[in-house]
Amino acid sequence: RNEIVLESGGKITLKVGSSFVVIHAGGVDIVGPKINLNSGGSPGTPVQTQQPAVLKALPDENDGISGAKDTEDAEPPRRNVQDAFNPPPQDLVPPQVQRIFSR
Repeated sequence: RNEIVLESGGKITLKVGSSFVVIHAGGVDIVGPKINLNSGGSPGTPVQTQQPAVLKALPDENDGISGAKDTEDAEPPRRNVQDAFNPPPQDLVPPQVQRIFSR
């Protein structure tokens, strides 16, 4: 499929510097020092997804070394790629980081 769908129950915001676009149920807000509508600008160049490289670089959960061999009591492979990107359990996050993200 040649599409990307972003869905939110509230709003979606794109922000760069002081410019931003907010899409919400009430409409679309566009704020910036200069807004080019159907003029100026050009599309960026897409890059291939980095996800496969990220997944290969993830440490093995058994011993912390990427690419290590599984042991008999190892977990079965992840069935959902999203599992690799879920936040770590709170007891593994340093208190300094917990304070930053709990605001």
